[in-house]
Amino acid sequence: MSKVIFLTSGSTWTVPSDWNNNSNTIECIGGGGNGGNGFYYNYGFDDGGGGGGGGAYAKKNNLSLTPGASVSIQVGGPGQDTWFGSSTTVLAKAGGNGGDGYTYYGGSGGSGGLASACVGDVAYNGGSGASGGAAPPPSLVSGGGGGGAAGLHGAGNNASGTTGGSGDAGYGGAAGSAGTEWSTSPTYGSGGGGNGGNGNSNGGVGGYYGAGGGGGGDAPGTWPTGGAGRQGLIVVTYTPYTPPQSGAAFLYEFLSSN
Repeated sequence: MSKVIFLTSGSTWTVPSDWNNNSNTIECIGGGGNGGNGFYYNYGFDDGGGGGGGGAYAKKNNLSLTPGASVSIQVGGPGQDTWFGSSTTVLAKAGGNGGDGYTYYGGSGGSGGLASACVGDVAYNGGSGASGGAAPPPSLVSGGGGGGAAGLHGAGNNASGTTGGSGDAGYGGAAGSAGTEWSTSPTYGSGGGGNGGNGNSNGGVGGYYGAGGGGGGDAPGTWPTGGAGRQGLIVVTYTPYTPPQSGAAFLYEFLSSN
């Protein structure tokens, strides 16, 4: 039976004694980008922040490692890449931060982490965040939703207006929710992007793992903040190595069981 190990922090990981170079996978999700802040311009517009982009997904098959060795890792925080071994071994790119609202304009949505910039045998794009709204006062404007994180089934979904994109091509978390593709208790999966704030509301945080935060909305006299993007994730799966039996050991086991 395969063993599954979830890495959510730390800078190193020790290879298990029963590591199997011929049957393992390393999966990474990049950190989601932070949502941008809303901005109120005293003489002109209310401007919402853009949603952060979702982290990309990368997978490497059958990585050769030495049992007992210490392997460097980085579990990306918001807007940071996630990698295993090194940035040239297995790498999942982070989502970009959403832009702050500024005079007369809503902030731009952050781009999702790009599969083309990842390192692995398989890679998928993170979802992109949506741009924030802008309108003359006394209008209430909304921030853009955050992009969903990519996962083992496919790309993260782009945000749609104020609604955060779901993770992993719909297999991951819905807007603002954690993904559960690997485990439901506790939850490990590709998160959905946070919803954008409306009016004087702050943006919603992204879902675990790797989703972008929603942008802050805006109303006259307020400066709502963007929601935080969520950290990335590393998933190590392997079938324990069983040393082959010698002929004598096999014969002894056979005679003992008969």
